[in-house]
Amino acid sequence: FFFFFFSNEHPSPTSMAAAAGNGEQLRQLFTELNRHIEEGNHVKVVASSDKVLAIAPDDKDALHCKAVSLLQQGLYEQALRVLQKPQLSNLVFERAYTLFKLQSFEEALDLIQKTPDPSPALQELQAQLLYRLERFEESVKLFSTLTRTVKDDYQYERTTNLDAAIAAQTALDPSYEVAPSVGLQTYELCYNAACHALARADIGAARALLQKAEVLCRESLADDPDFTEEDVELELGLIRVQLGYTEQCLGNKAEAMRLYAAVLKLKPSDVALVAVASNNIIALNQEHGVFDSKKKVKAATNEAAQSKLTSQQKQAIDMNQCLLLMYMNQPAACRSMCDELMKKYPDSDVPVLIQASCFRREKKSKMVTECLKNFVKSHPQAAHRVQMVLVQHSMSQNNFEEAQRYIGEMAPRWRHCPAMVGVNVGMSLKQNKPEDAVCILDAAVDFWKSAKDDVGREYRHKLMEVCGKLKMDLHKYQEATSVFEQLATEVKDARNLAQLITAMARFDVSRAEEYVGSLPAMVLGVDSSPLDVDALEASQTILRTGKRVIGTLSKAAEAGAPIVRTKRRRKKRPGKPPKNLVPGTKPDPERWLPKWQRSYYGGRKKKRNPNFNVSKGTQGAALPTVSEPAAAAATSSSGKDKAGAATPSPQASPRAKAGAAASPQQPPQQQQQSGKKKKGKKH
Repeated sequence: FFFFFFSNEHPSPTSMAAAAGNGEQLRQLFTELNRHIEEGNHVKVVASSDKVLAIAPDDKDALHCKAVSLLQQGLYEQALRVLQKPQLSNLVFERAYTLFKLQSFEEALDLIQKTPDPSPALQELQAQLLYRLERFEESVKLFSTLTRTVKDDYQYERTTNLDAAIAAQTALDPSYEVAPSVGLQTYELCYNAACHALARADIGAARALLQKAEVLCRESLADDPDFTEEDVELELGLIRVQLGYTEQCLGNKAEAMRLYAAVLKLKPSDVALVAVASNNIIALNQEHGVFDSKKKVKAATNEAAQSKLTSQQKQAIDMNQCLLLMYMNQPAACRSMCDELMKKYPDSDVPVLIQASCFRREKKSKMVTECLKNFVKSHPQAAHRVQMVLVQHSMSQNNFEEAQRYIGEMAPRWRHCPAMVGVNVGMSLKQNKPEDAVCILDAAVDFWKSAKDDVGREYRHKLMEVCGKLKMDLHKYQEATSVFEQLATEVKDARNLAQLITAMARFDVSRAEEYVGSLPAMVLGVDSSPLDVDALEASQTILRTGKRVIGTLSKAAEAGAPIVRTKRRRKKRPGKPPKNLVPGTKPDPERWLPKWQRSYYGGRKKKRNPNFNVSKGTQGAALPTVSEPAAAAATSSSGKDKAGAATPSPQASPRAKAGAAASPQQPPQQQQQSGKKKKGKKH
């Protein structure tokens, strides 16, 4: 946004003398300098300016050209040294812009405010500085003035910046009433409108606006030849991260994680975008995926991103980093960081809540109470959340009296809200103190009596209804009647009137009957006809002598005999057959019994000892040998016994005969079993 020009002012005497002595050389150098400026070669512009300054050190034109060329190259520190020379004291815009790029916002703003009649360019830079300093309301006012007074080709950019400042101020103060611009022709305006809707907690509208911004961004960049498909995806990264945040707020965690991961996969160059997406992934992971969160926290805490993040974003990243230490079971590091965050953010109650959670995980109950009490003492006006945690901690230890004492120390608005009143009443009833519960409800009703807003009146009506019911349960019918009578006059509801009649009928029936006429008629059926109670008693279910009587009255019922309904017999369904049942056969009726209880169970068979015939004795002992005649006699006799006739037995081979004298051989299967090595049980 800078333009090169030559100064129209008269040169100083020093430069005049130098020009007189080296006129031709300076003329050639300025011609060379002008050519480099037209070519846009900023490196050579600086070199040519140095040649001129070597001859004429105080030449304003050369100094101005050198400063602007250094700014174009991003060498802001060198440019600031040139701009601080007294010859360039009139270049306020260039010096303020250099300080802006060097993150010296306060110094740049002070420089602009000291300028007596700032130009529109300086005012626009001032509005940007106010935005960076998070003085959003002042920035909105200045951008609004510029939008009305300045008409040029940059009107669209001013409107976009104005909407961004409005959205940022609304995020700090949701009651801020300034609305963004109506026209949403570009994706930048749609994005800022979505941020404004998020600040107002209108998540649905923000989601629709972001989806529209994504479509407009694709359409606007599709025809640009300088943008490739990858460049378009990178440009959509900011919109998709914000869209992921809306999905996260709506509870669609999987969709939010998908959007964040898709943006990070492209590896965008915007370090602030990477930091925000990484932080939101850490928030999604919570105590799960700790190792992934540990990687993401490095990107979220990148030093290069700190200057581009707002104070709210920095605070959220710091708190998530502290929580991650707690989930990683590093209590010492977590407590140490909590102490640092308490000093860094003294008005925030999040660090002390994290510290209390850390102590609770270590089962240090006294330390939990101590750290919470210290915060309540030092921050009495903003300690309601910490006091609620104190109440919860005391209730978890069944110390109800201490919990009620903490509730009594809370500010009246928080002490008398319906949720806290319900907790307090519940503890009183738990301790068998119903009178205290009634007093708590009466005090809450009296507190909201002076409320002028709709929320306060709604709270009061809810508490009055609960108070009246409790007094009826305690048989305080007259007090309950006064409560319901007042409630019936303020809220036109048939339920309140019915409760009033119920309570009043306990002690004043005639007066209760007067209110009965105010009850609306009960409507039954499609034709909206009033309900006939006598016909209902004659036709619908009634109870007589302990038996259930239904249906319309028959002749027997009219005679006085009740119609008793017999129980309907349910059809018995066939049982589920066994899996391996053969079709056409009946299942075993004893299949549900253990095998040892069945009638056909014969007991467990005893396993025969394979070494039953082996003689016992010392190791290496053998049976006495048998002579060959005796062996032959044994063979023939055995043959007679078996066949019953003297059939000659087949002759055995010498090897078989010799084997007959040895101990009987085991079957092959038994030999294999005896040869196996006995294995022990595996543990």
